[in-house]
Amino acid sequence: TDAASEKFIITDVLPTLKGKTIITITHNNNYLYANDFILLLKDGNIVAYGKYDDLIKSNTAFKKFVEYEN
Repeated sequence: TDAASEKFIITDVLPTLKGKTIITITHNNNYLYANDFILLLKDGNIVAYGKYDDLIKSNTAFKKFVEYEN
């Protein structure tokens, strides 16, 4: 299932990739917090970028995305 795959990625895969550059493309925000840096695209344009904690506090577009997906 998607939930099992996400859990596997977060708990087993990501820890082994520390120090590596990984590009994750998703429409699901369940594990965005696990990323060091986030780009939010809308209609092919970057509308937000930064760290999860900073974006959730200060970026309206990102906050709407997170709230919509939950």
